[in-house]
Amino acid sequence: MANQTSTQGLRAFFIIWISQLVSLVGSQLTGFALGVWVYDQTGSVMMLAVTQIALSAPQILLSPLADYVFKPGMSEGGALAFVLGPVVGVGANHGIGVLISVLGLAMTMVCVLFFFNPRVRNVEIDLPDHIVATGSQPPASLVDQPAD
Repeated sequence: MANQTSTQGLRAFFIIWISQLVSLVGSQLTGFALGVWVYDQTGSVMMLAVTQIALSAPQILLSPLADYVFKPGMSEGGALAFVLGPVVGVGANHGIGVLISVLGLAMTMVCVLFFFNPRVRNVEIDLPDHIVATGSQPPASLVDQPAD
């Protein structure tokens, strides 16, 4: 019986581990592609650097917050354990869950605030499309394609 429970736990661990691996690879590829796109659109190395810093800043800035605020706060008898313990549980490893939940709520609030700002909500309508054409040849998207 113990061997079956151990096998199920190991299977669940590998499923979560592979899912996390796919998620991290996707996030890193998205960050790289965003940097390439910004450089392609602007031609500015400075904007590329700002984009890469903006992508890595949350990890750098929030790591100490997780280690020195949320982890001790959610341990047994911690300052946050009394308030948030019934929701997410109590223990040193529950601090990162609280941090992720707080960040998720903050991003939801930012999205709601942006939704109620008409300039942000209508940015797709207000800004004209941008077409980059070099030389005298029109972009391929504007040239009539022959029927096959």
